[in-house]
Amino acid sequence: MLRIIRLLALLLVALLGGVWAYAWVTRAPGEGLGEAFAVRLGQVFGGQMPVPGAGGVQLPQGLALGGPFSLVNQDGQPVTERDYAGRWMLVYFGYSFCPDVCPTRARHHGRGARRAGQHG
Repeated sequence: MLRIIRLLALLLVALLGGVWAYAWVTRAPGEGLGEAFAVRLGQVFGGQMPVPGAGGVQLPQGLALGGPFSLVNQDGQPVTERDYAGRWMLVYFGYSFCPDVCPTRARHHGRGARRAGQHG
């Protein structure tokens, strides 16, 4: 059994080394080696999503952040982006009941809101 595990580990290392070498040889000018490796690794394992850049999150094609919206607030009143014009806002979609995670997330968001308030 140990021999099989060692053989599988060796094959995995060889596969990753081969993908790394392939990324090294085929990367585009200006493309980082790490990014090229991630893209090639995604190709090997069937990943179709683009690799996020260091500058932020890369969304799937057809999706965008920002823009007009219409939601219902916690009091059942409709709100739009116009209600928050000129002010910072955080739109968070959480669960209506989750005793383990939601209080922690709410505390983090509150801390961030206080810090944003201190800085203008």
